[in-house]
Amino acid sequence: MILPIFCILSNLSYSKVINIALMYRGKPVDGADVGVKFNDKEISTSSNEGLIKVDVEDAEMILVKAIKEGYGYKGYIGKPRDLNLEMKPKYAAVTGRVAIRGTPIRDQKVTLENLWTKEQYEYSTNSNGNFVFERIPIKQSHILRVLREGYLPFEKEVTLNSETDSENEIYLNEKEYIINVKVKNSKNRFIFIEGISAELDETGIGTAILSDFMEDRVKIIIDGKEFIEDVDKSKRFQNFVISVPQS
Repeated sequence: MILPIFCILSNLSYSKVINIALMYRGKPVDGADVGVKFNDKEISTSSNEGLIKVDVEDAEMILVKAIKEGYGYKGYIGKPRDLNLEMKPKYAAVTGRVAIRGTPIRDQKVTLENLWTKEQYEYSTNSNGNFVFERIPIKQSHILRVLREGYLPFEKEVTLNSETDSENEIYLNEKEYIINVKVKNSKNRFIFIEGISAELDETGIGTAILSDFMEDRVKIIIDGKEFIEDVDKSKRFQNFVISVPQS
């Protein structure tokens, strides 16, 4: 005779563990505050190496929210499952290098100005000419500016987004001062340079003294031909003598 077996099941416990990964560009985001709601319960924890594990029991729906300073809010509502949440930063970086004729410039001041708030950030380049502005607000327009005596000013508008930092190669160009030269008479070799005159000497080279000249480079035009002359910086541009080639 086989007796029936009765099983009484009570207070059964269900378990379902899900993994929640918090990432940015493939890298884990540590220290984010994470809240998980299910079955009238709420669990609060922090991400460790971008990962948390939560037992959501027999919940059919879960609500997940993740918050970290410098990042936007990230959330999920739906059925329990493993999640990979991409965190979006509120800030980005503006980086770059300053060079003259391919040579990096050290200790060059670089300015970044927020066009909305007018707030300015300053950075001096390192030995490799590199600079970096970190934690710059995204989706706002900025002006990247480099000023150097004797060189044309560099300005560039930069608008950051949450995906890409702004990388900039800055090459400074020397200023040029244009002097139009006319050879009045080839025998007398008398030269006019914007109101400053000079006679050619026996060697056939004319000179003009520019006492207030404050530029680095001079473009001399003689009968449509261009000649470039460098200013001797050691003389600080005072009483600098320019040799004018013969036409």
